[in-house]
Amino acid sequence: MRYKKGFGKIWKSPSPYKVVAFSWMLLLDRIQTCSNLAFRHILDPVESCLCVLCGQGEESTTHLFLHCEVAFLIWRKVLNWLYINFIIPHNSFVHFECWSGEAPSNQLNRGFWLIRHATIQMIWKERIDRIFKNQFKNYDEVVDDIKALSWCWALSRLRIASCLFYEWWWNPKEFLKRRWVLCFGTGFSKVWGCFVGFTAGSGGFPKVWVFCIFVGYWCVFFGGLSLLFGC
Repeated sequence: MRYKKGFGKIWKSPSPYKVVAFSWMLLLDRIQTCSNLAFRHILDPVESCLCVLCGQGEESTTHLFLHCEVAFLIWRKVLNWLYINFIIPHNSFVHFECWSGEAPSNQLNRGFWLIRHATIQMIWKERIDRIFKNQFKNYDEVVDDIKALSWCWALSRLRIASCLFYEWWWNPKEFLKRRWVLCFGTGFSKVWGCFVGFTAGSGGFPKVWVFCIFVGYWCVFFGGLSLLFGC
């Protein structure tokens, strides 16, 4: 039952569908790692099944994305970036539940899932680049790519207010917590403006337009203060 809930939650992520589908296959252990390819007799038996990233263990799904030395350092850097902390678990299901449990609200959960999927995507991309392009990055460079990719996804998929890259780079958790206040302030001012404008157009008092503009600007002002100070 717990695993079924995990399958249901993973599709609520705002990440691109192909990335979510890849993460879903990861939970099912259907990723084309060396271990899975050898099990299906696709990989030649004489070829090595060692992990491409660390070269110290058999490249299974769990090892590649969780217990590999390089992957472990990547996850640790990402967790420190988000100011959360938990021990890397023994499988992907528990890892997903631990990751979801660190967010106290739905909007934070969506942002965390997006960053988690960006991390999975970049770990897999690093593996592919090392095999087929002979390109190697250290874990700090991979984490930098994760921050850049998750920032692009957040701007296009979370409907967030304008967020500079250095703000996201510094602390995305704080930005995800306070972005809704500004959206509420600006949204309320627009609704109020439409309502009062309709009233004025229907024969209401002319001065109601002044009142509408006054209230709208104050909503934006207080929303901006909340965004600035994280209230």
